[in-house]
Amino acid sequence: MSTPRSPLVVAALLCLTAGTLTGCLVEEQGQIAASQTGALIEPPAARGDALAFAIEGCGEPERRARAVVRQPYVQRVEPRSARVMWTETGAHTLQLWRPGEAPRTIESARDETTFLDADTSQRVATLDGLTPGALHCYALLDADGDRLGPFGFRAAPEGVDEPIDVLVFGDSGRGFPDQWTLAEQMRTAPVDLILHTGDIAYPDGTLQEFEDFTFAVYEDLFSSIPFFPASGNHDYGTADAGPYREVFGLPENGGERGRERWFSFDWGPAHFVALDTEVNGDDQIAWLEADLARADRPWTIVYAHRPPYSSGPHGGDGGFEARYGDILRAHGVKLVLTGHDHHYERFHPIDGVTYVVTGGGGAGTRWVNPGERTAFAESVTHFVTLHVTPDELRVHAIDAVGREFDGARITR
Repeated sequence: MSTPRSPLVVAALLCLTAGTLTGCLVEEQGQIAASQTGALIEPPAARGDALAFAIEGCGEPERRARAVVRQPYVQRVEPRSARVMWTETGAHTLQLWRPGEAPRTIESARDETTFLDADTSQRVATLDGLTPGALHCYALLDADGDRLGPFGFRAAPEGVDEPIDVLVFGDSGRGFPDQWTLAEQMRTAPVDLILHTGDIAYPDGTLQEFEDFTFAVYEDLFSSIPFFPASGNHDYGTADAGPYREVFGLPENGGERGRERWFSFDWGPAHFVALDTEVNGDDQIAWLEADLARADRPWTIVYAHRPPYSSGPHGGDGGFEARYGDILRAHGVKLVLTGHDHHYERFHPIDGVTYVVTGGGGAGTRWVNPGERTAFAESVTHFVTLHVTPDELRVHAIDAVGREFDGARITR
């Protein structure tokens, strides 16, 4: 294993590769512990083994399989259906079962791809007839009967009464030491699903960057916990975000141009909306208005890449506010999560909306100069968890050494 570069060397190299030194952004590695504490709320975020539910219910997984290239991961999990995706050079079938029941065989289909080499196929197994909210186990079998797995995941709940826990992070995928350090802490956060605020694969969102800096880092989490990313500017660096839309199986309810670019889904008491801040146009605005008008969950949570407000070097994106601000306020949105600037920042509610920048997913941190609207800010590698009940939404910020350093309680 290669020796990690020091933070100063990494910062200098990233600055040089930006093109010119004038105005380049310096990324620092090693800022893994928050230097100060904001508002700590009670109770603190739940902690424990994020994969304990799957291992206890389905068994300890075996991951060695010569023909499987990208480990299986769960996508588009709904109350009664889900997808499992993987890539392989051989041939595998999927077995699905509930604990205590006999497995049934699910045939997979080849997913047409543009960026994979001809010897590797991307497979999709569509799982129907799931029990809402229940644990389901699955494994891959090759032609010789060798098994990869078992893995476990929970179907989405059908009702709105049960609390849920969500992990949110952004600006992660460079493969740097801080990303791996944070991933270890993410495994101590038992959650129902994971959101990403964009810039998943640096620097250009190529297929190989997704393989090396996303799937290789989070493969254990992705096998059991549904992942719903929004796209960032770096993810658009290759073929109009072609690899991003190819490797993920995201909801396709954004209309013709918005398919797998902007989308929404329900999970327990929350309606989640992913916006694409790299694509501007009236169609996304009209879609958002119509989507929020139909939303019937106690909470609507919006996430995207470019922030409308930020005290970091990029600053706030005025276009976000101009396009979406009135719509979000008119439909009672209480929380907006974004990335792009590589720090943590929570704003005092602005017209009833709490804005949080969570761009410290491991790609390096940058300076932040908070202003009057800022409730708390820190330049640190981190993730955020949300605890959502029908009546309350709790925000917890956790750094890469596992310490909770800020939080917020939002009531309806």
